[in-house]
Amino acid sequence: MNERLGYLRKEWKEGALMEHYSREYISTLLGSFMYLGSPNVNRDGYDTLGDVLNRMEGNTSGEYQILRDALKRDTTGELKNLRISDTSWSMGGEFENTGACLFTNPCRGDRYVVFRGTQDGEWLDNAVAMASQASKQQKNATLYFDSLVKRYGWTQKNGIVLTGHSKGGNKAQFVTLDAKFKHLIDEVYSLDGQGFSPEAVAFYKESLGDEYDSAIKKMRAINGENDYVHPLGITIIPEEQTQYIKQETKENPMDYHFACNLFEKRDGTYTSKVMEEADGEGTLAKTMRRTSGYLMTLDREDREDAAKTIMQAIELINGGKIVGFDGENGFLETLPFLVNTSGKLLLV
Repeated sequence: MNERLGYLRKEWKEGALMEHYSREYISTLLGSFMYLGSPNVNRDGYDTLGDVLNRMEGNTSGEYQILRDALKRDTTGELKNLRISDTSWSMGGEFENTGACLFTNPCRGDRYVVFRGTQDGEWLDNAVAMASQASKQQKNATLYFDSLVKRYGWTQKNGIVLTGHSKGGNKAQFVTLDAKFKHLIDEVYSLDGQGFSPEAVAFYKESLGDEYDSAIKKMRAINGENDYVHPLGITIIPEEQTQYIKQETKENPMDYHFACNLFEKRDGTYTSKVMEEADGEGTLAKTMRRTSGYLMTLDREDREDAAKTIMQAIELINGGKIVGFDGENGFLETLPFLVNTSGKLLLV
């Protein structure tokens, strides 16, 4: 069993030996939850994870299989009783497309602020983030977190954990650097989350000073060995705070980034057991890191053009649209740049 992502841990609490799930494991499970769409949930926390999954009976997605298996094996009741609230998709306004929600663990009192990976229409925002100090959706993630702190009056005793897969992992990292109440955050788990632009890293190192290092120490990365998203941009989570997970060989390289691929599959069905730990990045991840390294050396305008074209191409391959949330479309105007640069990228 993966030591850091093991199912249960034991600790002494109030004179008794208690079993509980590790924060790493719960964070990894909740990263998958965010891909179940936008389930109808009571915003005020009356619904549990068990309630939501019961209403989705018949769902055949890998993410649903993982969560259903986790609850089936849950002898403590801790997982099925996680309370979900503050779903951004039910808030409207600036938070409507933030892709975030709050889970509260009634057994331990921990709060998990969970961010979803890139949604259809959000890939352009990824590109903007690769060439600026911050993107609109990154800033909205900060506003969402700060609004929760104000609403609930959280303190450092509340065990605040931030997590998310892909762009969700990037948002979790960003909030830890950018939020007004970032000092209240206890731990951060980025699942296949990408890094940042040179401008963003320089800005937060200068503006935060010693607080920058303190924020980084809270972060942990859990990445698939051949995931191709986590190497994008400048990685800020140190290698010693990073764990790589083995992945089965995929016919389609795009499949290496799916959140469910962090979990074992048996007889064609996903289980809630995390795959074994890998020694480091695989060939695909290393190739993407070299390519990203080249892109980060480009001037800001060229980097944004390249990032927009690549991100929108990925969205098209995945069956999404090439228009952002605000109607922006940079594909055609940046395509000539990619054509002129593609030869250099292939030689990286």
